[in-house]
Amino acid sequence: MFPVNAMAKYGWIEKFNEKVLQLDALLRFFAIASPQRWEAIWGHELQTAFRKKESSPENAAVISAWLRKGEIDAQQQNCESFDKQKFRNSLTEIRSLTTIDAPKIFVPKLESICAAAGIAVVFVPALPKLGIYGATRRLNDKYIMQLSIYGKSNDQLWFTFFHEACHIIKHSHGELYIEGHGQEDEKENEANAYARDMLIPPKELSGFLVFAYKPTLTQIRKFAAHIGIAPGIVVGRLQHDKIIPMSWGNDLKVRYEWVEG
Repeated sequence: MFPVNAMAKYGWIEKFNEKVLQLDALLRFFAIASPQRWEAIWGHELQTAFRKKESSPENAAVISAWLRKGEIDAQQQNCESFDKQKFRNSLTEIRSLTTIDAPKIFVPKLESICAAAGIAVVFVPALPKLGIYGATRRLNDKYIMQLSIYGKSNDQLWFTFFHEACHIIKHSHGELYIEGHGQEDEKENEANAYARDMLIPPKELSGFLVFAYKPTLTQIRKFAAHIGIAPGIVVGRLQHDKIIPMSWGNDLKVRYEWVEG
């Protein structure tokens, strides 16, 4: 059920040829005593998160492994107790980080700002067939916001961040929220709208399109600088709204790749 090779490649577990030893490594990774405990804990939580929709055991195993790695990493972060208002107030500063291309610069700043509001931001590489951009859930007195950079571009990354931020601010009741697998419901739609409008305010976009119905790259760069976000995010929005083709303007996006070690 579990993507053992990928988990071992990322250093999450040790790889064994002997099945009994491999099972023991998985149990230690999940900090449980038996496969039955995995079903009781993770199977139940994922079933709830997917609103009782059908999900194959293999799919649940991949998702649970990815989520568990996020828990392990989050437990190693020092965070203040969760403060919703402080987090809400920090979003303008966080939005300004979108203009920084280099993860080695913006990631520590993002982690620090969020940790001060009681949120552990963790970047965990997507396992094969994961299909998830981000997830949010409560862990004791703090929240975990887990990001996979599944889309591999800055517009996807920052949209996911503000999507998950909406869940924390507006839907925070300790539930597990997962962005991916085509889920659509009222809360997911609200989170999408929140991320969309936080990144590009509707009035600003409307005003821009009045003068640039078929925008050039130069116009996109100027508009992005005017509203204080990365031009690649504007490209992603215009592509999504079918104002420009999906194949056009992608050079303005920043692409990310995981580097082993």
